[in-house]
Amino acid sequence: MTSFQCRGDLSPSKCSECVTAAVQTASSSCPSSIGSRVQKNGCFFRYEQYSYNVEDSSVVVELCNTQKNTDPYFKNQVQGIVSRVISSAPRHKNLFASASVSLASQKGSSAASKLYALAQCQGYLSPGQCADCLTAHSSSWQDCDAAVGSQIHSVSCYYRFETYPFFY
Repeated sequence: MTSFQCRGDLSPSKCSECVTAAVQTASSSCPSSIGSRVQKNGCFFRYEQYSYNVEDSSVVVELCNTQKNTDPYFKNQVQGIVSRVISSAPRHKNLFASASVSLASQKGSSAASKLYALAQCQGYLSPGQCADCLTAHSSSWQDCDAAVGSQIHSVSCYYRFETYPFFY
């Protein structure tokens, strides 16, 4: 079984470019394997020997930005925006949500002025399965210990936040 999915904010041409790159990565990195999963910044490509149209919320990878912000205000803003995209994604047709929030009240701080986040589930999930998958990992970003950004990827869903724009 083979599938791909682009992030909900990608144009058809950007989606095509991303999927082409993901297929090339899978072909060169896993030339003789019976399955592969490739996550690019904008799309996901997967092939397996078996059917996989079921929710799998096991964590595949957690990526943490190396920069830190220990300000409690920042942590609260991260919690808020992550909760917002996690609760919004299952309610949208393409199981995708993005948001940004101003960090303007960190007066005098040299830190970033905005926080960006998105969440998305694989298109074969129902809205309920999407919600379950994202909720299962809703606090995983805290594993990144005050990082100014993180990406939490499971087989069926993912979310990300950063202090710089990474979506359209």
